[in-house]
Amino acid sequence: MSSLIDQVSAEGGIQSLTREQLPALADEIRDFLIHSVCRTGGHLGVNTGIVEVTIAMHYVFDSPKDKFVWDVGHQVYVHKILTGRAHTLKTMRQDGGSPGFPAKDESEHDLMDVSHGGTSLSVASGIALANKIKGTDGYPIAIIGDSALGEGLALEALNQIGYDKPKMLMIVNDNGWGITENKTALKAHLASKTEMMSNQDGLFEAMGLKYVGPVDGHDLDALIDVLEEVKDEPGPVALHVKTEKGRGVPFPTDDITKYHFCFPLNTETGKPITEDIGTEEGVFYKPLSSFNAALVGAKIKEIAESDDDIALITPATMGASETLGAFNAVPDRAFDVGMAEQHALTLGVGLSLQGMKPIISYQSTFFQRAYDQLVHDACVNNVPLLIILARSGLAGLDHATHHAVLDLSYLSCVPNLEIYFPPDHKSFNALLEDKARNWVSGPTILMNPYGTLEMIEPSDEELQSMVDNLYNADNVGVILTTAGFLKSALKVQAKLQEAGAKWAVLNVTKIAPLDQDLFAKLFGQYDRFVTMEENVSRGGMGSSVLEIANDMGKPIEALRITLGDKFVDHGTRPYLHAQCDIGADNVVAKVKAKWPDLKS
Repeated sequence: MSSLIDQVSAEGGIQSLTREQLPALADEIRDFLIHSVCRTGGHLGVNTGIVEVTIAMHYVFDSPKDKFVWDVGHQVYVHKILTGRAHTLKTMRQDGGSPGFPAKDESEHDLMDVSHGGTSLSVASGIALANKIKGTDGYPIAIIGDSALGEGLALEALNQIGYDKPKMLMIVNDNGWGITENKTALKAHLASKTEMMSNQDGLFEAMGLKYVGPVDGHDLDALIDVLEEVKDEPGPVALHVKTEKGRGVPFPTDDITKYHFCFPLNTETGKPITEDIGTEEGVFYKPLSSFNAALVGAKIKEIAESDDDIALITPATMGASETLGAFNAVPDRAFDVGMAEQHALTLGVGLSLQGMKPIISYQSTFFQRAYDQLVHDACVNNVPLLIILARSGLAGLDHATHHAVLDLSYLSCVPNLEIYFPPDHKSFNALLEDKARNWVSGPTILMNPYGTLEMIEPSDEELQSMVDNLYNADNVGVILTTAGFLKSALKVQAKLQEAGAKWAVLNVTKIAPLDQDLFAKLFGQYDRFVTMEENVSRGGMGSSVLEIANDMGKPIEALRITLGDKFVDHGTRPYLHAQCDIGADNVVAKVKAKWPDLKS
């Protein structure tokens, strides 16, 4: 007998089912999700929690005519299943596979690529206003979690929506969690709502929206009835649904944080499957080697415990920055402000102005949201801050928008800002300790790349060899690289040496401003430079090297190896390097093409 998922895919969607069949569909989808995500890894908790809500949406509304606007987008697995893409989940988090987020090129049911929070209300209100102006159909439905609702962009949108009152629906998926437990006033307000207070809310009503709820987010009949009711409302509606993150997961979920995102899991125990046990080719199992961020997080904990002036801040990214232990160690001086990247930065400014030493940890892709605060509040005023950016450069298998491939370009141009990109976790932690103990004189950023020590860090012997070989008289040039690309640069060096040309390799640790004395010495010996960076082509480290050479009047020859002038898809580092023609063999070929007869 064919499954209900197959029937939905083959027979024109969920409308081919009766309403009485929907609970069985929900059970089947949840079981499918658990087994699929445990096989590939992914966002297990939120997707098992939003099954019934997504089914009800598709049953009542007509996608893609009606526009489903997903906030963050990590909760779209059920939506993908209901739009004929169950098979794509088998390729999730694999090179060339389906992203675990909305993908406009994958389906007409995905309005836009998205993986950052707070965007849905602005997009949905724009669609609604366009409908009003042009007299067009297509009801916009924004699906936003209680954590993303605290984003500044979301609150800005609410402020305008309540005034213009466009016809649209905001579904607030309230499960009390972001990546970790939400600890905000907005979360407390939503948590105070019970069914005994149905359809009463001072917050949303005061902002000009009709409030409906709270509704049990796992009661299909209640969800369908309320969606049928609100779709005829002439203005904006806030529908508050309460869901359980990790609902139906067959193993203990006491720490649901572990299942916000997970590596492949044993479906019986919930324990991660490590790379030495996993057998399926192409699946990214949990590495045995430590991630560099975990070792950095441990150092932050050590520093915070030993200095009462240290304050810790993060905008809901303790997971990526591996700082949960540090935050738990000094709770009175640790502030997880929720998904509020801008506020996190300027909160740090305020703490610094009052004599504290704020260390602010971000997942690098989200830091671009705080750019104005970095420039206007921190750098114009030269306020001492220590900012940690985890996952700078290529960031793995989540989504194209999770990479931080603009970092070196948009940050290195800011005055009064020092930026460091150390080659390994030992150098990173030594620099971090020095900056925290002696404290910084102005805004300072320390970046680290995404990956395990085995993936991205050279050995101590290789690092020492780089130092010893830097000014060898037999070298024909120098390869300048940034962390994350260093092991590849060493492979390039070895292959070129096999071909008869010796090159030095140097990790450019201080990205901005570049070390004038170092480059004066390099320009004094070398006129051939290869620069390698996981960054777009314009404005990065290679561009800065050419600028400083020009300023010093040094006519160097340079080959810049970058990701190009494009956004890069998700994938493992070797896969993406190959896709961008910057794998070690590609770089060697480019060096030989530029300098064909070069020998030591």
